[in-house]
Amino acid sequence: MLKIDKRVEQLIEQALEEDLNRQGDLTSHFIVSPEKQGEAKIVAKEAGIIAGLDVAEAVFKKLDANTEFHKLIQEGQVVGPGDTVAQIQGKLQALLAAERTALNFLQRLSG
Repeated sequence: MLKIDKRVEQLIEQALEEDLNRQGDLTSHFIVSPEKQGEAKIVAKEAGIIAGLDVAEAVFKKLDANTEFHKLIQEGQVVGPGDTVAQIQGKLQALLAAERTALNFLQRLSG
């Protein structure tokens, strides 16, 4: 089970509220069926050291607790451009809504 500090959880909630403007991802809401399942992967754009995978996972699970988040790279591991960092499966609306926030955390925490 994923354990996230309460302060980090609050940051995630604030970031999602800011990114989704309290209304959610309206485009996905109107175009994608609420029950449609989807999958995504997080791919490194450049070389660096990965940090924040637990935070990214928590973002996705905040919008759909049943989301499956598979880490393919360990925290602190060096990655190169094109390396797949994680694979995610879950409700497509939730994946699309969580994407930007999760990637923002990863970009800021990784180096």
